[in-house]
Amino acid sequence: MLVNKNYFRFFRLEEKIISILIILFPISLITGPLIPDLIVTICSLAFIYKIFKDNEFYNFLIYNYKKEIFVFLIFFIIIILSLLNSSIIKNSFLSSFFYFRFFLFLLVVSYVFYKYPKIITALTISIIAILIILFLDSIIQYYFKKNILLQEVKSHYDLIYITSFFGDEKRLGSYISRILPICIALTIFLNNKFINKYLAKELIIFFSFILVFLSTERMALLYFFIFIFFYFFTLNKKIKIIFSFLTIVLFIGTINIFPNYLEKIYKTTINQIYEKEEKIEQPIGLKSIKTSAKPLYFSRNHQNMILTSYNIFKENIFFGNGIKTFREECKKKKYKLEQRCSTHPHNTYLQLLSETGLFSFLLVFFIFFYLLCENIKIIFKRNLSTLDHSILISNVSVMIPILPLVPSGSFYNNWISCLLFLSLTINIYLKKKLN
Repeated sequence: MLVNKNYFRFFRLEEKIISILIILFPISLITGPLIPDLIVTICSLAFIYKIFKDNEFYNFLIYNYKKEIFVFLIFFIIIILSLLNSSIIKNSFLSSFFYFRFFLFLLVVSYVFYKYPKIITALTISIIAILIILFLDSIIQYYFKKNILLQEVKSHYDLIYITSFFGDEKRLGSYISRILPICIALTIFLNNKFINKYLAKELIIFFSFILVFLSTERMALLYFFIFIFFYFFTLNKKIKIIFSFLTIVLFIGTINIFPNYLEKIYKTTINQIYEKEEKIEQPIGLKSIKTSAKPLYFSRNHQNMILTSYNIFKENIFFGNGIKTFREECKKKKYKLEQRCSTHPHNTYLQLLSETGLFSFLLVFFIFFYLLCENIKIIFKRNLSTLDHSILISNVSVMIPILPLVPSGSFYNNWISCLLFLSLTINIYLKKKLN
């Protein structure tokens, strides 16, 4: 038995609650932002209780997590200072002031991992189970046009795409591409004989690719291929050859089975990047059309939001205008571009610059650059251990939400923050195990 009821008998009440919530956390992310955010909040309240009542917990943090606490405090202070610049306090206050709950979640979950390591096994099984369920449900939805909850398949023009349990939200590919590196990092770390013998990791990856592909989410595809690139270096020479062959076969087979998908994804991307501007003049009833093809940042809308967020950043360089203010600031008439508004700039680093300023940008970019350098160092390291491999993939799970140069979701979105801090929790835990 991996985790039985007798195992929980030795837990304190709050630790039982935290453990159960950790196991349920990957499943809760499918329901939307509310339930995972509630889990984060309950865990942060458990942290506050334990910090005053449990000396062992307090000593654990002081001994193991001083650097992480210091770095997060700097980031939190930056967020609070950005709140002082906010022109819309009601939008910014809750997201700014209560952002600390995610870090408290990280600390208390890390403690449970250290004290009861079997919870990591249970969490891994939970993620694998939900990936399998999502795959089966998605295949049903694709072929029967409805999934097991009778949610209908979606379509854009003549191309259908699957969303499974995410319903109307086009988020399946994003979820898979973010949770998959976490899952694989943990399975490598656990080094289970059954999983290794039957190539279970590779099967999970192949099934995940099909889900990401059928979701038609372009950024999810990019995330997946970044993961595959680094995963390749965790394999031995024999498995590398087999994996490369199977990857090519799967890719060609998927294109042949779903011929319209790759073509539509490619055409949509190219049409957005090379949008044609048409200027129409009508002197005395005559019409002349001038067209100019310009490469854009992903699309006209994306490019205009980037330019607008940069102009907003220039007004408050060091601490920005406050979290969740872009949606209101962009409406101001002084920003003359059309298609310039949304809830956020759709780029992590421009959002950091415009909402929380230069210092938050530098801190997050440093983390990304540090992880990238760490991965390059691991790739060229001789005699890699299983733990090295798991850290390599775990780094990818943290890097994906903070990739520079590409479109992204809102950095301060609760759902994205939940996934990011789950990745950080596991990443830091694995590195401390290595040390």
